[in-house]
Amino acid sequence: DIVSFEDHNDDKVDRTAAKSVLEALMELPAPLPKDDVVDPGTLLNPWPGLCNLLFDYPENSLYGVQFFRMLHALCMTDHEKTMKLVIQKCKFLSRAIKECKDQSSCSNRGVLLRCLNALRLHSQSVAPHSFLRHYLDSHDGWKAFEDDLKKMTLEQQLPGGGIAVPKVVNNQISSTGVVPVTELDIDLGSPYAADLGFPASIKPYMDMKEEFEVVLTAATSTSPSKKKKKNRNNKKKKKK
Repeated sequence: DIVSFEDHNDDKVDRTAAKSVLEALMELPAPLPKDDVVDPGTLLNPWPGLCNLLFDYPENSLYGVQFFRMLHALCMTDHEKTMKLVIQKCKFLSRAIKECKDQSSCSNRGVLLRCLNALRLHSQSVAPHSFLRHYLDSHDGWKAFEDDLKKMTLEQQLPGGGIAVPKVVNNQISSTGVVPVTELDIDLGSPYAADLGFPASIKPYMDMKEEFEVVLTAATSTSPSKKKKKNRNNKKKKKK
């Protein structure tokens, strides 16, 4: 039920079931320290265990995919209670950054990069005072790693891995050339964001002042008075 909405491009998707399940899970008690005795019949909050599984069994790619789906659901529902537990208390953010920076083989780096990018994209769409945006802005590890995250993600999006890709035209092979990194976009509104489950309908957050300035600029650029002036100038030129 947490990932009950799979059509990422459907703006009218119902996330009620996912929100209800997330609320129910957060009512469960958190796991106790290892030394404490727990009643075998006690239901505990599963999120700490789900996070640990991702790092304890990095070679399990099937579980990695499911974990990303659950994290994406947290972003789509913007469930801050669960985000605080997963990202902050379970230290998912710090652990994921550490694994991605590790130069040794990290078999789940691809999944972790997708998870970190999902958090990055979601933070672009929420207010500065929201938990995720505020937490990322105050997290030293994130601020030091964000540029590296973008660099690694851009490198992944290069056609041919940065090598010129051959193209067949009229039975002749030609090279398309190398696409410059500066031409790629991995923020909200880009094909990469849509592929990650953030459709074009999700816009970057703008406060009322910024939104007013955008609307005012658009209105000014298409104002009738400017159009009349342009028409008058064109008529004068024609007469001359």
